[in-house]
Amino acid sequence: MEQTTTIQDKATVSVNWENDGMLEISNAKTLDTYNRLCDEWYHRETPYIFYAFNKNQFAEGVKKLEKNGWKNDGEKLIDVGYGGFTTRRGYERMTEEVDEHHRKIREQCDIKEVYWYEYNNHESFISWDGDMNAIQKIAAIWGEEEARKLNRFSPVYTLDEIFGKKEVANA
Repeated sequence: MEQTTTIQDKATVSVNWENDGMLEISNAKTLDTYNRLCDEWYHRETPYIFYAFNKNQFAEGVKKLEKNGWKNDGEKLIDVGYGGFTTRRGYERMTEEVDEHHRKIREQCDIKEVYWYEYNNHESFISWDGDMNAIQKIAAIWGEEEARKLNRFSPVYTLDEIFGKKEVANA
């Protein structure tokens, strides 16, 4: 494992080559908060969306929406991906909740610590895509400009390849 000099009270990271390059995070100040916010997010009630991977689950999901006030009177269901279905109003509500969740993370968590966590969480140290999932998560929460400022680990793809070329204004 690489040696790192730890400045008191400052979060640091080092690469643990004995563990395939996983990041060792020290003195993190906001990871507990990030984990709590994510845990709350994953365990929240979502009466306006359902996930289905077969016909039976789809039928049960439609019943769930109907029980929560949706009337199958012409308002179509929207496929939001990953097996998720909702209505237009449900999609708007989901978008508002995602925005609020991201706002809380931006306000309460350190961008570097979240990147390090997501780097490990997505096993970027052994992924063929390197840190692509981790940097995309950061961009979704903080925006592309902030993601571009990070010191990345295992960048297989450039940020221009991930986000598209950055426009440069003519002088």
